[in-house]
Amino acid sequence: MAMDGQQSSTENGRESVGEKGHDPIAQAGTGSFPGFIGKHRLQAAITHLNNQITILQEELEKLDSIGESSILCKDVISSVESIPDPLLPHTKGSVDAGWDRWFGGAHHSKNHKRWI
Repeated sequence: MAMDGQQSSTENGRESVGEKGHDPIAQAGTGSFPGFIGKHRLQAAITHLNNQITILQEELEKLDSIGESSILCKDVISSVESIPDPLLPHTKGSVDAGWDRWFGGAHHSKNHKRWI
């Protein structure tokens, strides 16, 4: 039986709908009922949200147990400043004054150009 471009036929006791027909079972999850969510999908969403809440609560508890960051930063800075860095020289200022003169350029020139 043909109705406005739709063809229906019976195969194995089931009725198949043509290309332009609407099959409510096949389209239930695709938004044919925009306000309708299946109970399993809704339960999965609720479970996911509960897991996210639990994770956030655990992170907040960890943050509450950690001391203030300024106190920790002061401790780190004081420990770093008290131990000298083995890769840095122990002298203050330049070791060779000749290098400073070379990098500084000629002091007696008019515009103090550097050649580097």
